[in-house]
Amino acid sequence: DLYNALSYYERALLENPRDIYLLARLAVTNYRLRDFDQAQRRYVQLMAVDNQGDYPEAQFYYARCLKMNNFMDDAHYHFELFLKNYKGRYPALRELAHNEVLGISAGQAATLNENIKVRHGGDKINTPFSEFNAISADGNNVYFSALRSDTAFVKDKKASWKRKNVAKVYMTTVQEGSFTD
Repeated sequence: DLYNALSYYERALLENPRDIYLLARLAVTNYRLRDFDQAQRRYVQLMAVDNQGDYPEAQFYYARCLKMNNFMDDAHYHFELFLKNYKGRYPALRELAHNEVLGISAGQAATLNENIKVRHGGDKINTPFSEFNAISADGNNVYFSALRSDTAFVKDKKASWKRKNVAKVYMTTVQEGSFTD
């Protein structure tokens, strides 16, 4: 349970604020929870105390946090710095960092297309939970999968795949600019 782990790590760090292992665990846990603001902060702290170079991958994940927080120039710089200096145990990270640099460069070079308009689909297809993989083959019918419910799903140890709260495929039609039921 990542949320409980985060709480334990934070309490332990209060007792030993320069514990490199705890800082690494906090950074990774925040990253996995997609709290990129906190992860970014923790990676800065981790890199500041990592005098032995025990966590060279921190630079990569720090750059990713910057990217996720929309600091593209800084992210680009730190991915480049990672590529220049990384000699760590995960060579695939070099390729990922290279792809991140290419992606940031392409995104920054792209121009805004004023002809594309994104709009909310309305409550006939958007729900409080998740819709996935919307696709239109013909421009009129939209197929998507969704979890349809008005209550939160609770997974327990006795849960069964036969329960009704699984994703299903739905179709809606666009008529006069709106989606049908």
